[in-house]
Amino acid sequence: MPTEHPNTGKPTWLFRCKYCDSIRRFRRTDGCSKFSNERQHISATNLVAHLNKCTRLPVEQKLKAVKACLNHPSEPETLTPAQASVASVFRSSPRALVQQPVAISNSLFHSTLIQGVVRDNYPLTFGEGRGMQQVFALTSPHFKLPSHQTMRTNLDKLYDILKGRVLHLLKSQDSRVVVTSDAWTSKTFAYSLGGVVITFIDKHWNYQEFVLDVVHLDADHTGVGMGQRLFKSLDCMGAAANVIASVTDNASNNQTMNAELSKRIREKYEISLRVDNMSVTCLCHALHLICGAIFTQLKAMDSLESDDMYAAVKSFEEGEVIENSAEVLEEEGRLRSEDCPPGHSGPPDNFDDDLSDLEVYEQPGDSISPQPSQRTPGSEPNNTLNCVQKVHEIAVHITSSAKRRKRMRNIIRALKLEPRAVIKSVRVRWNSILAEIRRALLLKPAFNQYVATLDEGKTGKQQTAARALKKKLTIKDEEWDIMDELVKILEYFESATRAFSVRGRTSLHSVLSTYALLRSKLFEARNRLSALFESEDPFGIIEALAAGERKLEKYFEMAKDNDLTLIASILHPGMRLAHFRDTKRWGSSGPLLTERGQKLLEFLYEDYRLDSQETMSPAGQSTELPGTLPAQKSWLDSLLDSPSEAINFALYPEELRDYFDGRYRYNGGDVLIWWKEHETHFPVLSRIARDFLAIPATSVSVERLFSRCKLVMSDYRNMSVETARKIITSQQWMDAGIGFDLPDFISNNNN
Repeated sequence: MPTEHPNTGKPTWLFRCKYCDSIRRFRRTDGCSKFSNERQHISATNLVAHLNKCTRLPVEQKLKAVKACLNHPSEPETLTPAQASVASVFRSSPRALVQQPVAISNSLFHSTLIQGVVRDNYPLTFGEGRGMQQVFALTSPHFKLPSHQTMRTNLDKLYDILKGRVLHLLKSQDSRVVVTSDAWTSKTFAYSLGGVVITFIDKHWNYQEFVLDVVHLDADHTGVGMGQRLFKSLDCMGAAANVIASVTDNASNNQTMNAELSKRIREKYEISLRVDNMSVTCLCHALHLICGAIFTQLKAMDSLESDDMYAAVKSFEEGEVIENSAEVLEEEGRLRSEDCPPGHSGPPDNFDDDLSDLEVYEQPGDSISPQPSQRTPGSEPNNTLNCVQKVHEIAVHITSSAKRRKRMRNIIRALKLEPRAVIKSVRVRWNSILAEIRRALLLKPAFNQYVATLDEGKTGKQQTAARALKKKLTIKDEEWDIMDELVKILEYFESATRAFSVRGRTSLHSVLSTYALLRSKLFEARNRLSALFESEDPFGIIEALAAGERKLEKYFEMAKDNDLTLIASILHPGMRLAHFRDTKRWGSSGPLLTERGQKLLEFLYEDYRLDSQETMSPAGQSTELPGTLPAQKSWLDSLLDSPSEAINFALYPEELRDYFDGRYRYNGGDVLIWWKEHETHFPVLSRIARDFLAIPATSVSVERLFSRCKLVMSDYRNMSVETARKIITSQQWMDAGIGFDLPDFISNNNN
């Protein structure tokens, strides 16, 4: 408050401590009554000194506490349960929140800056740009932005402290880990990397999934080479001895890779992991091949059997919603923003489309051949297109120029249809073809009118060519009906792909039920259409579904033969053994699965029970499976309709008997929450569940990692593989919660 000094009468500012009666005075400019208008420099030393002396000052407001708080970055983000579980391992003692920091050390600034640059994928030259220097000169003139050499050194320090935390985290777990791996090569072939992701269920029953390493393959994609590098990464992080399973796609070299990994684990740790019992094939890859078989039969896709073809698919994210892509949303934005002129009917727009982008010539049968770059797979001159090919050719025609897109927008508005953009598929992605057909069905009147008016306003050769194209692309009502049937069938596969692509949830237990459901849907659809068309297949749809069935049966049999998949299914409290007694769903394989699953769980129960008595930890022990033993529900919850007849389990140990009898019911929801709540009732089975339910059903996590790799290792950034590796792994570790509450690791004293 403004006042005068009691002794000299000179104008002063008086500050009174709100916790004690102490006062402090400072010189005031004569006539100044507002502190904000004071032009004289006022030193805060006198006030700061009082923070150390005031006896009534709360502990959290003392100078020592303030400095401690300032030496930690704030954490404004909301953590998921899995992230919070990891963060709790590294959380320091609770600290007070200070609304207005009075000082930030240069080392703390550097520590926080490198974290921000890495997390948000800025270049290490962030501090060398004139733009950022201008911003910081205005907002924080006392800080000098570091050079890229300093940022690279700080990256090393960030990586080292995060790696130490990963080592500590893995060492503190008593559950087994699962490794998911895959290879990736950049478009320019400058980088050839292997991604290593591990999953496990922690002590609090949170499903943990994070990147362990990004390894430099140096163009060596052989199974042996990848197996050696995979083992080295796992061993370096202390996880090799705890591996229980390896999840990969269906590439031909992965079996060799798992064999090499198993061999090295056996040689160093004397732990036996049989290749057939440790390998899990990615479900999403299998679903892609099944749907690919259907569309290949319809000549809408090329065969996806080769590793090279599937490598092209992995450049896209599994579970991506094509309808929400940026290109589609931008076109829909234009559709909504443009005004249709009054009285404008749409089609006769006189756009003078000369079809110059097509090789238009008239042949017997009025067949028009598109350019090779736009030709549907399997379509050649004089060949009649099936309905799926027609939709694609129309979509290509519409989207090939701004003029045609605008014409289609006018038609959509004139017909007062829902303002949706035409989707053009990518021939290696089955889900994009599904989206293309589904959107065509939604815009059916517009598609029909677009084709029907191709020849309007044209004369001479252009009219002849347009009429030939019109005849070629006209879609009959029966063809629209067939495509509607196809969409209904494939949407089950789409729902499954999206459900299994969700991050941070256990899903291996639902693989067998998913295959069973999808097989029944394909079988029912094929039988219904066969009865409708009798012995004919005028649209090729019946043989296409049969091709999908054959492919599905192959992967279904592989899944049924996999002990890990069967055990995970039985450990789902909504399935148990009773689930496989549904003869309608499982047929003759049901009793065999029940018997084999029962023996497998008995074997594991005894193995884990003895291990608990001896070491109280499964880590480092061999758990080889016997190879010669015989509201609207979510997708996963919808698979759990099981028969309720009781089985006599009187001869089992009490824990197994209680589980098989269903003494503690499962009412839906997160399986891990059920196990957490009933852990005390099933002390041995819960340990088995923690290990086997940690196995993912897909390798989507690695493909998600490669999406990040594309951003970091772009053509515009010149960096070494080692720098890229440290950036990517540090990003992933911080996103997993491992970077929570980091100290000032740039200063000498960072403990």
